[in-house]
Amino acid sequence: MMVVMEFAEVIFRRRTVRVFKPLKLTDEQVFRLLEAACYAPAGGNNANWEVIVVRDDETKRKLVKASLNQEFIGDAGAVFVFFNGKPSNVSAAIQNLLLMAHSMGLEGCWVGSFNGIKVKRILKMPVDSTVNAIVAVGVPAEDARDPGKRFPEEVVHLEEYGNRMVGVDLLNKILNQMEKKVGDFKELLRVTIEKYGLESYPVYRLEEKYAAFVFTPLLRRLAKVLRELGYRSLAERIEENVREYAKGRWRRITESNDINSGNVISWERKYSQIIYPMLIKSILEELRSRLS
Repeated sequence: MMVVMEFAEVIFRRRTVRVFKPLKLTDEQVFRLLEAACYAPAGGNNANWEVIVVRDDETKRKLVKASLNQEFIGDAGAVFVFFNGKPSNVSAAIQNLLLMAHSMGLEGCWVGSFNGIKVKRILKMPVDSTVNAIVAVGVPAEDARDPGKRFPEEVVHLEEYGNRMVGVDLLNKILNQMEKKVGDFKELLRVTIEKYGLESYPVYRLEEKYAAFVFTPLLRRLAKVLRELGYRSLAERIEENVREYAKGRWRRITESNDINSGNVISWERKYSQIIYPMLIKSILEELRSRLS
């Protein structure tokens, strides 16, 4: 039975999930998702992308190895490998698929880190084909919260370039968002440790998510707004911390070719639990003192 949601709710409540229940998607679910992808807009109505749907456990395990050992790909109810076509058309199709998944009580993860040559070999694809993305979809097994998306004021230029809406009100909105995300992480970490233990897969996925995909983007956004408002030295301090994290993370991933290696796990833990929360706390105190 399909779940029906209001369209705005689907957009605003969709989440990326990397922990799935061990349940395969049915044929009905798969083709409903594909139908949504096929109805995505495409320039000139000329969508030339195709997709390989993988539900076989052994094939999924092979795809995990070709994707920096991102284990959730193997746990997903179905894996959609999009290939060929224009990137813009593929992106629209994937968004439709993920929105439909959420409306059906499912969630997914759009994977961009993989070895395309290995993926093509695993799936027996033509050598001249182009793998655009891997999308893992399944029944969520984690409490996926809003990671903190950009506000309209951050992105808009009214009528012409440079006519911005960046001001103190926007800065305060971002600061409040950052404070809430730190609180969310602490609460989720406590609950997840109590349920699974500190040295568990769900805890690591949570630490990775908040270090890489919540705190890092938030800090980058804040630094950009601070630069626009003239807080250059504080912006540079934030940017240096983010660069150090990103360089260290990527070096550890490439050295091991395994996103779950001990060195990567310890790096994500250090930044999610210690360095980033301390940095955010000091920024909040400094800026609120200046703005009061």
